Amino acid sequence: MKKNFSTVKNFILLIASALTLVAVTFAWYAVTNQGSLSMFTGKVNGSTLSVTYNESTDGGVTYQALEGDLEMENMVEGQKKMYRIDVKTFPDVPIKLAMSFEGLVSTNDLLPYVYFDYKIVCNTTGVELESQTGLKMAEYTVSNVFAYDISDSQAEGNNDYSVYYNVYVVTGDEVVEGAAELGEVKLQGQQVG
Repeated sequence: MKKNFSTVKNFILLIASALTLVAVTFAWYAVTNQGSLSMFTGKVNGSTLSVTYNESTDGGVTYQALEGDLEMENMVEGQKKMYRIDVKTFPDVPIKLAMSFEGLVSTNDLLPYVYFDYKIVCNTTGVELESQTGLKMAEYTVSNVFAYDISDSQAEGNNDYSVYYNVYVVTGDEVVEGAAELGEVKLQGQQVG
């Protein structure tokens, strides 16, 4: 009798485990992001700096701090999303700033039409340290956007920087539909020296 009860109990546990596995697998595949250009999220790594994300809704005149991630949804040609990433470094840790994308998938329908500009500004002096315009996001699926050494500027007592980052869509005469997973911005402070 005990042997039969043990067999039944094991069989019930086996079925429960299989059902749990099916439910978890279904939930994993059911999660999706939707929209013309779905999500653009901010991510900061490294303990050599502190970062605040800001977004402008008035063409770059003023910026408001974001409480959550950066979001770009339902963008169309002619529209530009403008962000500012405020960076504070520690004076005794010489670093280079490195910006890259994580999770940027090169097979997105709209990705070939997404462009961006960036510039790095030292807020203490007002000097623009580095800038690029008209960069095609699809070309940065596996490489850094930039890795800029600010250690010389830090040695002069400057520890307050901003990275301005603008994203826009250029389709020309083409009619484009679909979604683009834009991944996450990854800004790191990599120690030098």
